[in-house]
Amino acid sequence: MSTNSLVSGLRGPNNLEFADGTVIRYNTIDFKLGGTVMGDRTIEATNSCVFEDLNNGLRAIIQMGTYAKSGMIFKKVTGSKDGISGFIYRSS
Repeated sequence: MSTNSLVSGLRGPNNLEFADGTVIRYNTIDFKLGGTVMGDRTIEATNSCVFEDLNNGLRAIIQMGTYAKSGMIFKKVTGSKDGISGFIYRSS
């Protein structure tokens, strides 16, 4: 929680079990609720989702909201608030 926003989400791993025995474990993204005190009310998806196929050793990561602001004197803004990126890879 900050002066004008709140970050919330569901915690813990979730499992999808299919009839063939495949299990997909995943976590959900966090949400940043802005404008809780003043300004426009906003909702932003933040952080990432991770999906794991435990039987086949596959993992997918989806990054939500790649927006970042940094710097004190020289402001630097990267990414976007509605940007989504991700990749799939095999893990052992």
